[in-house]
Amino acid sequence: MLDGDAISAGGAPSWVSRVLVGPWVTSAYRIGTSSDWIFRRGLAGAYPNHPPFTRRFLDEWERPFEVQGTLDAFRSMLKYGIQGFRLPQLRAVRVPALVLWGAHDTVDSVPAGRKSAEALHARFHLIPGAGHLSMLAAPDAIAKTVDSFAGPRKRS
Repeated sequence: MLDGDAISAGGAPSWVSRVLVGPWVTSAYRIGTSSDWIFRRGLAGAYPNHPPFTRRFLDEWERPFEVQGTLDAFRSMLKYGIQGFRLPQLRAVRVPALVLWGAHDTVDSVPAGRKSAEALHARFHLIPGAGHLSMLAAPDAIAKTVDSFAGPRKRS
């Protein structure tokens, strides 16, 4: 498990989907998803030691939100909330597991990761210098930890 506690956050209250049908929502979405300031702020918190916020870098993050149908997909997903499990379901998992977490994660707290690791009976490993996007901030540390967890490889 990497940078997410796997716990369901539930859906939004029913009134939220009614609010999301107005024409102003489309305008707000377009403004928000084309705002370099919003992306800089979100990425700065989730991705410590990020590359410079060049036009190319920001475009890579903003472009997926410009694809036709993305707003409708978000509207649809909102009623279901963040998909995941309940802690008793995690406790029932019986496979080797490893939970990796950015030490500076500002999206999902370190205690949330520890709680999921405990429920999974899994080792918890903190990735120094990484935030929520630890696979981008510390790819070598992630790879080495996963490789170590997977154990020696058999040669054919």
